[in-house]
Amino acid sequence: MKSKKQLFAVLVIAFIGSCFAQNSGVFTDSRDEQVYRWVRIGNQIWMAENLNYSVRRGSARWGNNYGLMYNWKTAKKVAPPGWHLPSDEEWQELELTLGISQSEINKTYSGDRSSGNVGYHLKSRSGWQFYMQAGNGDDKYGFTALPGGYSHGHTGRFMYYGTAIYFWTSTAIDNQNAHARALESNFNGIGRDNMQKEHGCYIRCVKD
Repeated sequence: MKSKKQLFAVLVIAFIGSCFAQNSGVFTDSRDEQVYRWVRIGNQIWMAENLNYSVRRGSARWGNNYGLMYNWKTAKKVAPPGWHLPSDEEWQELELTLGISQSEINKTYSGDRSSGNVGYHLKSRSGWQFYMQAGNGDDKYGFTALPGGYSHGHTGRFMYYGTAIYFWTSTAIDNQNAHARALESNFNGIGRDNMQKEHGCYIRCVKD
């Protein structure tokens, strides 16, 4: 016969499992009690907001609605418990789920990775601008990517805010660069960029 403590643990595990069996919900980062939305897309569960966990070094902020940008070294360390920084391959799994063609999956440029309108489906429905014209998406899956740009690692300048957003992957290319993903106002695809590790990009974690 299970003790009350054991029974409580079983109920908690069942509750968590039932929550993540849904297509969307929220979770609390136990480190600072911040609450984040999440969405299920295919077989993956993604954060539906940018990580906003404060660290002493390696981060930057532009505006109050975009979360924090982190350099790559820091980005590898700051995922909430039970979550992780997605690899290039995990981003590719998401892209294939959303309809990008196999022939485009290893390409780099947003315009060459536009089948399935992957970027369009991930972008928010407002806030995106391109030379005074709207470049919004339809946010079909609730991913709600906002155009927070990125921060330049050497100058500290904020780049492309309002027109693009850059997300880190955990996959290094060499000592200086790593794979990132880029959404842009003027493209409905999604870029598979090579970013210098010193730059600041946003983070969308995937559940372990």
